[in-house]
Amino acid sequence: MFLSSVQGFMMLMDGHRIKDLQTMYSLFLRVNALESLRQALSMYIRRTGQGIVMDEEKDKDMVSSLLEFKASLDSIWEESFSKNEGFCITIKDAFEHLINLRQVSLLLCWSDLNWLQNFIVFNKLITCVLHEITTKCLQ
Repeated sequence: MFLSSVQGFMMLMDGHRIKDLQTMYSLFLRVNALESLRQALSMYIRRTGQGIVMDEEKDKDMVSSLLEFKASLDSIWEESFSKNEGFCITIKDAFEHLINLRQVSLLLCWSDLNWLQNFIVFNKLITCVLHEITTKCLQ
């Protein structure tokens, strides 16, 4: 079973609707359908994150945008998803997907003289973010 209204879920996530997401989590928990909610969360992170990491015009704001996005996800994970370990793993996996997207994009930009520097900075940032996610999962 997959969440039938992914777009509605994404609107709740974009709106940071903590209480509504908490209610949704509780209902999906009752009917043993958390996997559908995790799939929707993964899709949300991948779509939103792709918009951040692939927007070359906003490269200078990418780090702060990713950190802001991560903080929003942490808040939702803690308050709406009851710090569920499975959801933490979903967040980590989706961020790893974003790393791969950006690495491929940077490798394709050989003509950009700053590509290596951007690649190194981005990898350091993502390593820190993934470490923070993993640490939160283990608490």
